[in-house]
Amino acid sequence: MFDTEAVSFAELRVGDTISVYSFSKTFSIPGLRIGYVIGDSELVKRVVDFVASTYTSIPLFAQKAAIRALEVRREVVRQIRSIYRERLDFFEKHIDHRLYRYVKPRGGFYVFLESTKNIDSVDLVLRLAKRGVGVFPGAAFGERYRSFIRISLTKPIEALGRALKVISEVVENWM
Repeated sequence: MFDTEAVSFAELRVGDTISVYSFSKTFSIPGLRIGYVIGDSELVKRVVDFVASTYTSIPLFAQKAAIRALEVRREVVRQIRSIYRERLDFFEKHIDHRLYRYVKPRGGFYVFLESTKNIDSVDLVLRLAKRGVGVFPGAAFGERYRSFIRISLTKPIEALGRALKVISEVVENWM
């Protein structure tokens, strides 16, 4: 997303591929719970049959919002990509590199930070929550990620800056 355009398996013509898309991430509207599929008509029909038996309906306002989102997709994606790139640049400039290691995301808006102090992520998340900072414990992704936290770049830069300051204070003073 940041450095290159995304390529779907459908574009690569890999077997019987069906692409499933959501409006949650691309358009930053997770509450709509709406998406669409693209693929071979027979495969799509099977997905439609499944969805019809598991969901009652998608509200009309959500359907209209989804249609409008598709109409302005290119511009919205360009704007959102720019916003997240700016936030990632800010993050990289302001994270305390003595306290954390991380891998730069190539397209997502989450950064996984690994504490250099080998701090349990659940304990850290609880302490940060008491200071008004919400992050997600890496332990939820498995034992291998026990010392990681996941931070989202979805908040404005001012909030991200405050969060990074609190994270650094808590980790630096960890006992």
